[in-house]
Amino acid sequence: MVELEAIVSTMQPGEWRELPDTQAPWLTRAEHDAIVAAAPPGAAGFWGVQGPGGGILRVFSGAELDPNGYRWFFKGGGHNQYGGNEVYQFSFDTLTWERLTEPSAYDPETTFPYEGPTSRHTYDALAWNPITETLWVGGRSSYVPGSGGSGPVEPGVWELDPNTRTWTFHEDLELPPPMQMTFNPETGRLFGLFGYRQDHHAREYDADGTMVPVDYGRNMGVWDAKAGLLTAKGQMYYFGLGDGQPGRPAILEISAGTSRVLLHEWPQEIRDVEGGAAGIAYDETFDRFVIWGGDNRLWTWSFDDQQVRRFNLEGSAPLEPMGLSTIQDKFVYLPGVDAFAAFAHRDSNVWLLKAPVPEEGVLVDPDAPRATIGDRVFTSVSEALATANDGDTITILPGVWREATTITANDITIEGEGAHLKDATTGGKATLVIQGNNTTIRGLEVSGMSVSDGNGAAIRQEGKNLTLDGVYFHDGQQGILANNGTGTILIENSTFERLGHGGRAHGIYVNKIAELIIRDSQFLSSKGQGHEIKSRAAKTTIENSVVASLDGNDSRLIDIPNGGEIVIRNNVLQMGPNTANNDAIGINLEQRNPNNAHDWPRNSILIEGNIIISDRGGSNDRLLHYRDWEDSGYPAPVLVGNTVVGFSSSQVPSGNAWYANRDAAGLPPYPFLPEAPVADGAAPTANDDEAALPENGAVTIAVLANDAAAGDGPLQVVAVGDPAHGTATLNADSTITYVPDADFYGTDTFVYWVSEGSGAAVGTVTLTVEPGSKVRLSDDSTITGPDEAVTVDVLGNDYHIDGAALTVTELGNPSFGTAVLNDDGTVTYAPNEGFTGTDTFSYTVSDGQGGEATANVEVSVKV
Repeated sequence: MVELEAIVSTMQPGEWRELPDTQAPWLTRAEHDAIVAAAPPGAAGFWGVQGPGGGILRVFSGAELDPNGYRWFFKGGGHNQYGGNEVYQFSFDTLTWERLTEPSAYDPETTFPYEGPTSRHTYDALAWNPITETLWVGGRSSYVPGSGGSGPVEPGVWELDPNTRTWTFHEDLELPPPMQMTFNPETGRLFGLFGYRQDHHAREYDADGTMVPVDYGRNMGVWDAKAGLLTAKGQMYYFGLGDGQPGRPAILEISAGTSRVLLHEWPQEIRDVEGGAAGIAYDETFDRFVIWGGDNRLWTWSFDDQQVRRFNLEGSAPLEPMGLSTIQDKFVYLPGVDAFAAFAHRDSNVWLLKAPVPEEGVLVDPDAPRATIGDRVFTSVSEALATANDGDTITILPGVWREATTITANDITIEGEGAHLKDATTGGKATLVIQGNNTTIRGLEVSGMSVSDGNGAAIRQEGKNLTLDGVYFHDGQQGILANNGTGTILIENSTFERLGHGGRAHGIYVNKIAELIIRDSQFLSSKGQGHEIKSRAAKTTIENSVVASLDGNDSRLIDIPNGGEIVIRNNVLQMGPNTANNDAIGINLEQRNPNNAHDWPRNSILIEGNIIISDRGGSNDRLLHYRDWEDSGYPAPVLVGNTVVGFSSSQVPSGNAWYANRDAAGLPPYPFLPEAPVADGAAPTANDDEAALPENGAVTIAVLANDAAAGDGPLQVVAVGDPAHGTATLNADSTITYVPDADFYGTDTFVYWVSEGSGAAVGTVTLTVEPGSKVRLSDDSTITGPDEAVTVDVLGNDYHIDGAALTVTELGNPSFGTAVLNDDGTVTYAPNEGFTGTDTFSYTVSDGQGGEATANVEVSVKV
């Protein structure tokens, strides 16, 4: 203990200190394989999906301190996470680790280890018995080889002598093993709680393992697997930090024959601790419980005044990683040296904490407000949002709140500057499920959103129209997931960072909505091969923003799989070295055949004024990947005024600047990002145009006549899209000449882009091509022999657009025979005597309404 005492003597109150070279000696995969190989033939392995480090520290597994021998024991695993049943010990005397027991392979017939207990969630069911000086083990959810689930544990408790390193099993056929266990100083026995939110079951264990039923006069059923028991001040105490069900006490003093509530309910900020189960230990020096939730915050509850105090510590701390299910007993008090120890991550060292003095803490008001609506004050954010009325403004007060809710009110505004909703979702969907219409959210931070299907979002948009201004959504599965038909989503001055999951959750993902508008925002470092931005909207505008992979393992920067009207303007777009997809931008890629060539009636692509950088370094990096189908009417993309760094020069059209790499472009090395380009003024306005023309005619449209510049610069047409049924040619004076395909009539469209030097707009021209005549004729052909007449039904393949009757009004003269019009509208052709070969004549048809057309008949006279 000399070294430990020397270290603690140099620490200041409130200081965390890392003990170097104190990483746990976790079993290696090679050691695991050797153990299985040495076991009987057919033995099953036990590595699981996490191995020993994560499997023992995570998934509801605990630890236990021998306060006299200053030994800290760790055992856990279970479910499909890890099946090793070894025990690890950290000595505070020598500041070293030791693996007390070696794990056993599993018997495939019994599904139990050949030696020792099954690996299981130990919860708070590791208990040190100072009478026997042995470690006792309960717990549930055992590891089953080859199974994705869990199995039963042995009916009883196990006891380990750490000196002889031998196991003893104490059978109890009446109850399963306890989920919480501690030493009862009053009776000199171990006390255990059984069940999960059931009627109370309690047992005590004598030194020889004999079970003794007890009833302390209160329902002591296990309220939550994250709760626990501890011994302090010669008493047992029950504490619940997780679900903290309303009306349940959070600290309960347990005495033989009675139980007494010390604190009825923890303040919400303690019950909101990440993972739902903080570490709690008794501080002998100041007669208080100390609670640590895995970050720089501590709370204390004092026996003197029964008040809760909060301490925000400075400097480094053993930050608990997201997903650690429980800290219980991985935060312990070391009597005699007046310090605490913490161990929270499989790859970390052990840490020490010199507890702060009470005067440094801030009293926590359990009824402190979290949100307001006008003069109404709420102690719960979710209550305020769920009970808001149409038109309300809800202010979420500064703080970290682990709350989620569904919003049904319309036309509400949420002011969230300084507020952070963390690690909370509702309905298996999102932190905020918005079902009302016309919602505005400003300044709110949301993180840690995660659900089982991988689509956990900060916002699930189910109502119509959402505006976000100055929000920060990060470190979760998805920023926004918007359902079909949810109107317009506007995002301004916001940051979306480190989002994505499993290749199907993205920074944001909007389905088939009217419009997505993103301005002056950042989308950074998506993970899990998610896109930074995925939009199926009819109209998508992204401008003056930064969309960058940086070190993220993202897919495309922008994915717009269903087409529509697309403007990507004045942004920084950067592909990082870990980007999984070789496309920077993907458009229309889910339209897989000509029958669904595009989902929206209006389609255009303008990519203008961006700085587009590839730091991916792939020879096949693709600036833009879009799909078109012949005769689909989908316009070709327009790329103009961009600065492109990387990619191949062949991908960069004229009118853009290309540089082979950052150095050539004068940019600092990765990961530097330039500022997003800013247009000198607002974009011009392009209003739609219409024109009519006859079949096989032409028309010139002065499209600028109804368009407007935003500034003083001259307005001009910079690009023209391709119509589906003709050609559109840009003239020097910014007029556009349209010529339909031969014999085409009906409706055609094309788009055009206007600019005044900075900023651009897109307009659509709709053309109505009127048929020149509604009479539609097809040429005829027939065969006859020499000196043989033949009759031709020339009207048989002719028709009128409106179904009017047709009449042959005139015949042309054949060169080598005669043609006679019959009363039934047929024509009889007779070749000249002795003629063989090909002859032709014309015929004219009228609809009686002024419409006429002429076609030809070809006659082959053969022997």
